[in-house]
Amino acid sequence: MLPTFIPPSPADTPTLYPSDPEPPGWHSWHPADPWTEGTATLLLPPAIHSRSLPPIPYGTLGPPTELLPPPMLGPVRVEEPWIAPPPPTDLFVPAPATAPAPVSAPVPAPLPLDLYPIERCARIEASIARNPDQAAEILTDHGLDALTWRALRNHWQDAIQAEIDHGKSTLLRAHDAAFLAQLEQQRGPLTAEDLARLTLAAERGTRSKTLATLGLPPASGLAIDRALLARASKDPKLRASMRAAIEAARHATAHVE
Repeated sequence: MLPTFIPPSPADTPTLYPSDPEPPGWHSWHPADPWTEGTATLLLPPAIHSRSLPPIPYGTLGPPTELLPPPMLGPVRVEEPWIAPPPPTDLFVPAPATAPAPVSAPVPAPLPLDLYPIERCARIEASIARNPDQAAEILTDHGLDALTWRALRNHWQDAIQAEIDHGKSTLLRAHDAAFLAQLEQQRGPLTAEDLARLTLAAERGTRSKTLATLGLPPASGLAIDRALLARASKDPKLRASMRAAIEAARHATAHVE
Protein backbone atom coordinates (compact mmCIF):
# COMPACT_ATOMS: atom_id res chain seq x y z
CA MET A 1 0.00 0.00 0.00
CA LEU A 2 1.36 3.38 -1.11
CA PRO A 3 1.87 6.13 1.46
CA THR A 4 -0.73 8.83 1.55
CA PHE A 5 0.37 12.47 1.08
CA ILE A 6 -1.04 14.69 3.79
CA PRO A 7 -0.99 18.38 2.92
CA PRO A 8 0.59 20.61 5.51
CA SER A 9 -1.43 22.79 7.78
CA PRO A 10 -0.85 26.37 8.87
CA ALA A 11 0.88 24.96 11.91
CA ASP A 12 3.64 23.65 9.73
CA THR A 13 4.54 27.11 8.45
CA PRO A 14 7.70 27.51 10.58
CA THR A 15 8.97 24.28 9.18
CA LEU A 16 8.33 25.40 5.54
CA TYR A 17 9.82 28.89 5.70
CA PRO A 18 13.20 29.92 7.05
CA SER A 19 13.26 32.12 10.05
CA ASP A 20 15.02 35.00 8.33
CA PRO A 21 13.64 36.23 5.01
CA GLU A 22 16.08 35.88 2.10
CA PRO A 23 16.60 38.54 -0.48
CA PRO A 24 14.34 38.22 -3.50
CA GLY A 25 15.68 35.90 -6.12
CA TRP A 26 14.86 32.91 -8.23
CA HIS A 27 15.14 30.57 -5.25
CA SER A 28 13.15 32.61 -2.79
CA TRP A 29 10.22 31.06 -0.96
CA HIS A 30 6.88 32.77 -1.23
CA PRO A 31 3.90 31.90 0.86
CA ALA A 32 0.89 30.56 -0.89
CA ASP A 33 -2.16 32.71 -1.32
CA PRO A 34 -4.93 32.25 1.18
CA TRP A 35 -7.29 30.88 -1.42
CA THR A 36 -5.06 27.80 -1.79
CA GLU A 37 -6.34 26.65 1.64
CA GLY A 38 -3.13 25.27 2.79
CA THR A 39 -1.90 23.72 -0.40
CA ALA A 40 1.82 23.29 -0.83
CA THR A 41 3.77 26.42 -1.57
CA LEU A 42 5.37 26.32 -5.01
CA LEU A 43 8.87 27.46 -5.82
CA LEU A 44 8.14 30.50 -8.04
CA PRO A 45 10.48 33.00 -9.70
CA PRO A 46 10.51 36.52 -8.36
CA ALA A 47 8.33 39.18 -9.92
CA ILE A 48 9.97 41.08 -12.75
CA HIS A 49 10.11 44.75 -11.95
CA SER A 50 10.19 46.19 -15.45
CA ARG A 51 9.85 49.82 -16.50
CA SER A 52 6.22 50.67 -16.37
CA LEU A 53 4.63 52.13 -19.50
CA PRO A 54 1.89 54.74 -19.52
CA PRO A 55 -1.59 53.37 -19.92
CA ILE A 56 -2.86 52.96 -23.49
CA PRO A 57 -5.87 55.20 -24.16
CA TYR A 58 -9.15 53.49 -24.61
CA GLY A 59 -10.12 52.70 -28.18
CA THR A 60 -6.59 52.51 -29.62
CA LEU A 61 -5.47 49.34 -31.32
CA GLY A 62 -1.86 49.71 -30.44
CA PRO A 63 0.53 51.86 -28.51
CA PRO A 64 0.68 55.54 -29.38
CA THR A 65 3.08 56.42 -32.13
CA GLU A 66 4.99 58.74 -29.84
CA LEU A 67 5.92 55.72 -27.75
CA LEU A 68 7.33 53.80 -30.71
CA PRO A 69 11.03 54.00 -31.45
CA PRO A 70 12.03 55.95 -34.55
CA PRO A 71 12.25 53.86 -37.70
CA MET A 72 15.65 52.59 -38.63
CA LEU A 73 16.78 54.03 -41.96
CA GLY A 74 19.31 51.88 -43.71
CA PRO A 75 21.83 53.10 -46.30
CA VAL A 76 20.26 54.25 -49.55
CA ARG A 77 21.24 52.13 -52.50
CA VAL A 78 22.44 54.16 -55.44
CA GLU A 79 22.22 52.37 -58.75
CA GLU A 80 25.14 53.12 -61.01
CA PRO A 81 24.48 53.56 -64.75
CA TRP A 82 25.11 50.49 -66.80
CA ILE A 83 27.98 50.83 -69.20
CA ALA A 84 28.20 48.33 -72.00
CA PRO A 85 31.54 46.57 -72.18
CA PRO A 86 33.64 47.26 -75.27
CA PRO A 87 33.27 44.77 -78.09
CA PRO A 88 35.97 42.16 -78.32
CA THR A 89 38.79 43.05 -80.66
CA ASP A 90 40.90 40.77 -82.69
CA LEU A 91 44.56 41.43 -82.06
CA PHE A 92 45.49 40.07 -85.46
CA VAL A 93 43.22 42.40 -87.47
CA PRO A 94 45.08 45.57 -88.55
CA ALA A 95 43.60 48.85 -87.48
CA PRO A 96 41.75 50.75 -90.22
CA ALA A 97 43.78 53.43 -91.88
CA THR A 98 42.79 56.94 -90.92
CA ALA A 99 41.72 59.21 -93.73
CA PRO A 100 44.17 62.03 -94.44
CA ALA A 101 43.17 65.46 -93.31
CA PRO A 102 41.58 67.52 -96.08
CA VAL A 103 43.97 69.95 -97.66
CA SER A 104 42.49 73.41 -97.81
CA ALA A 105 42.76 75.27 -101.06
CA PRO A 106 45.46 77.93 -101.03
CA VAL A 107 44.18 81.45 -100.62
CA PRO A 108 44.91 83.41 -103.81
CA ALA A 109 47.21 86.34 -103.42
CA PRO A 110 45.71 89.79 -104.02
CA LEU A 111 46.10 91.10 -107.54
CA PRO A 112 48.87 93.68 -108.06
CA LEU A 113 46.48 96.32 -109.35
CA ASP A 114 48.85 99.14 -108.49
CA LEU A 115 51.48 97.68 -110.85
CA TYR A 116 48.95 96.76 -113.55
CA PRO A 117 46.34 99.51 -113.86
CA ILE A 118 43.76 99.40 -116.60
CA GLU A 119 45.92 101.41 -119.05
CA ARG A 120 48.84 98.98 -118.81
CA CYS A 121 46.54 95.97 -119.10
CA ALA A 122 44.97 97.54 -122.21
CA ARG A 123 48.41 97.92 -123.82
CA ILE A 124 49.30 94.29 -123.03
CA GLU A 125 45.95 93.21 -124.48
CA ALA A 126 46.61 95.18 -127.69
CA SER A 127 50.06 93.61 -128.11
CA ILE A 128 48.67 90.10 -127.67
CA ALA A 129 45.74 90.86 -130.03
CA ARG A 130 48.14 91.99 -132.78
CA ASN A 131 50.63 89.13 -132.23
CA PRO A 132 48.73 86.20 -130.63
CA ASP A 133 51.60 83.78 -131.36
CA GLN A 134 53.88 85.77 -129.05
CA ALA A 135 51.50 85.88 -126.08
CA ALA A 136 53.84 83.95 -123.74
CA GLU A 137 56.82 86.21 -124.56
CA ILE A 138 54.72 89.35 -124.12
CA LEU A 139 53.51 88.25 -120.69
CA THR A 140 57.04 87.30 -119.63
CA ASP A 141 58.32 90.72 -120.67
CA HIS A 142 55.71 92.28 -118.37
CA GLY A 143 56.48 89.88 -115.50
CA LEU A 144 53.19 88.00 -115.71
CA ASP A 145 52.07 84.42 -116.03
CA ALA A 146 48.96 83.20 -117.82
CA LEU A 147 46.95 82.72 -114.60
CA THR A 148 47.67 86.18 -113.22
CA TRP A 149 47.04 87.81 -116.58
CA ARG A 150 43.64 86.12 -116.86
CA ALA A 151 42.70 87.27 -113.36
CA LEU A 152 43.75 90.85 -114.12
CA ARG A 153 41.82 90.91 -117.38
CA ASN A 154 38.67 89.53 -115.75
CA HIS A 155 38.97 92.06 -112.94
CA TRP A 156 39.11 95.07 -115.24
CA GLN A 157 36.35 93.74 -117.49
CA ASP A 158 34.08 93.33 -114.47
CA ALA A 159 34.97 96.82 -113.29
CA ILE A 160 34.14 98.31 -116.72
CA GLN A 161 30.81 96.50 -116.83
CA ALA A 162 29.92 97.58 -113.30
CA GLU A 163 30.64 101.19 -114.24
CA ILE A 164 28.55 100.93 -117.42
CA ASP A 165 25.65 99.56 -115.36
CA HIS A 166 25.74 102.83 -113.40
CA GLY A 167 25.77 104.98 -116.53
CA LYS A 168 29.49 105.79 -116.54
CA SER A 169 32.27 105.04 -119.04
CA THR A 170 35.47 106.43 -117.51
CA LEU A 171 37.26 103.09 -117.39
CA LEU A 172 36.04 102.14 -120.86
CA ARG A 173 37.42 105.32 -122.44
CA ALA A 174 40.74 104.85 -120.63
CA HIS A 175 40.95 101.27 -121.91
CA ASP A 176 40.16 102.15 -125.54
CA ALA A 177 42.59 105.08 -125.64
CA ALA A 178 45.46 102.97 -124.27
CA PHE A 179 44.54 100.08 -126.58
CA LEU A 180 44.64 102.25 -129.73
CA ALA A 181 47.80 104.02 -128.59
CA GLN A 182 49.62 100.67 -128.29
CA LEU A 183 48.48 99.60 -131.78
CA GLU A 184 49.69 102.88 -133.27
CA GLN A 185 52.99 102.52 -131.45
CA GLN A 186 53.58 99.16 -133.13
CA ARG A 187 52.25 99.89 -136.65
CA GLY A 188 52.36 103.67 -136.85
CA PRO A 189 49.69 106.34 -136.35
CA LEU A 190 46.39 106.09 -138.20
CA THR A 191 45.81 108.80 -140.80
CA ALA A 192 42.57 110.40 -141.86
CA GLU A 193 42.60 108.23 -145.00
CA ASP A 194 42.86 105.08 -142.85
CA LEU A 195 39.88 106.22 -140.80
CA ALA A 196 37.92 106.89 -144.01
CA ARG A 197 38.68 103.39 -145.28
CA LEU A 198 37.46 101.86 -142.02
CA THR A 199 34.24 103.90 -142.23
CA LEU A 200 33.48 102.81 -145.79
CA ALA A 201 34.39 99.20 -144.96
CA ALA A 202 31.83 99.23 -142.15
CA GLU A 203 29.19 100.44 -144.59
CA ARG A 204 30.03 97.73 -147.13
CA GLY A 205 30.54 94.85 -144.64
CA THR A 206 34.27 94.40 -145.32
CA ARG A 207 35.53 95.75 -142.05
CA SER A 208 37.49 92.66 -140.89
CA LYS A 209 39.38 92.46 -144.18
CA THR A 210 40.19 96.20 -144.09
CA LEU A 211 41.43 95.94 -140.48
CA ALA A 212 43.76 93.08 -141.43
CA THR A 213 45.02 95.12 -144.41
CA LEU A 214 45.82 98.06 -142.13
CA GLY A 215 47.70 95.78 -139.69
CA LEU A 216 45.04 95.97 -136.99
CA PRO A 217 43.56 92.97 -135.13
CA PRO A 218 40.17 92.15 -136.71
CA ALA A 219 38.60 91.26 -133.35
CA SER A 220 39.35 94.74 -131.95
CA GLY A 221 37.20 96.79 -134.31
CA LEU A 222 34.79 98.05 -131.63
CA ALA A 223 37.55 99.26 -129.35
CA ILE A 224 39.23 101.05 -132.28
CA ASP A 225 35.95 102.70 -133.36
CA ARG A 226 35.22 103.95 -129.85
CA ALA A 227 38.74 105.32 -129.50
CA LEU A 228 38.58 107.09 -132.90
CA LEU A 229 35.19 108.67 -132.15
CA ALA A 230 36.41 109.85 -128.74
CA ARG A 231 39.56 111.29 -130.37
CA ALA A 232 37.59 113.08 -133.13
CA SER A 233 35.13 114.57 -130.60
CA LYS A 234 38.02 116.29 -128.84
CA ASP A 235 39.93 117.43 -131.98
CA PRO A 236 37.93 119.58 -134.45
CA LYS A 237 40.72 119.51 -137.06
CA LEU A 238 40.83 115.71 -136.97
CA ARG A 239 37.07 115.59 -137.28
CA ALA A 240 37.11 117.87 -140.34
CA SER A 241 39.91 115.93 -142.01
CA MET A 242 38.12 112.63 -141.40
CA ARG A 243 34.94 114.02 -142.95
CA ALA A 244 36.80 115.26 -146.01
CA ALA A 245 38.64 111.95 -146.43
CA ILE A 246 35.36 110.02 -146.24
CA GLU A 247 33.73 112.21 -148.89
CA ALA A 248 36.75 111.83 -151.19
CA ALA A 249 36.75 108.05 -150.79
CA ARG A 250 33.05 107.82 -151.55
CA HIS A 251 33.44 110.05 -154.62
CA ALA A 252 36.36 107.94 -155.92
CA THR A 253 34.43 104.72 -155.40
CA ALA A 254 31.37 106.11 -157.21
CA HIS A 255 33.56 107.30 -160.11
CA VAL A 256 35.12 103.83 -160.46
CA GLU A 257 31.77 102.11 -160.46
